[in-house]
Amino acid sequence: MTNLSTTQTPTQPASPTGHLMPFGKFRGTPLDVLDPDYLLWLSLLPDLREPLRGAVLREMGRRIQALDALQAPTGKESKS
Repeated sequence: MTNLSTTQTPTQPASPTGHLMPFGKFRGTPLDVLDPDYLLWLSLLPDLREPLRGAVLREMGRRIQALDALQAPTGKESKS
């Protein structure tokens, strides 16, 4: 028998960052799969408390770093 923690469901494995949305339409959804607009909306809520506020901001930062890495010059561009 599999022992599931209170933050996991059989259909939603834990997020790599370890944070699941604790309420609302996306309850139980890992933060790393939420739509960027939803993360932005959450981050702007004045009453969003820790630890969710920090987790949302870290996820947004992780995505920005990933985009920066994709856009960084590789030095392999051909000169025309």
